[in-house]
Amino acid sequence: DMTPYVKAAAHYPPLLAQMGTEHLAVMLTDELRRELKETIAVAVSMTNNCSYCIGAHTMVLKKMFDKSDPELVELTGLVSHVNGINAFEGATLGERPTMPFPKKSAEEVPLLGEIEDELGRLPEYYRVMANDEEYLEAIWNRERVTVLEGEMDRRTSEYVALGVSIANGADYSTRTSI
Repeated sequence: DMTPYVKAAAHYPPLLAQMGTEHLAVMLTDELRRELKETIAVAVSMTNNCSYCIGAHTMVLKKMFDKSDPELVELTGLVSHVNGINAFEGATLGERPTMPFPKKSAEEVPLLGEIEDELGRLPEYYRVMANDEEYLEAIWNRERVTVLEGEMDRRTSEYVALGVSIANGADYSTRTSI
């Protein structure tokens, strides 16, 4: 099925030809699986709030890769989680944080040690969240459900998180992803 955007571009053949070239260069290379690329495209489209792109890439995931609605809800939850982490990061870890907080250690907050053990590192934003241990626990539980324990494999989840973090301009998460 051709999307309305492609149908519209057909009225200007040079644009349609360029779109085709770009599509081949990005989507059909073997560097990353096509399914992963479409998954990242949905996630970034959700982050950018592009309804058209969400629909177009979701259609590909459903038709070409037999993705179910529960799998797409899981993806949406992951995108929501990463967007929240990115917003928290921007408010607390930037060059000029609007709300500077001390960074807690695993000795001060034992849950940080569990997080570090599970992830293999301790993200700085969790050290800041540890100033409110109930909030830290809630966000960590959401990370476990959306990144570590979902039906989506962890590597795909991490690629999605990287794409969303790049779209958000979240420098720390982009540098420390995957």
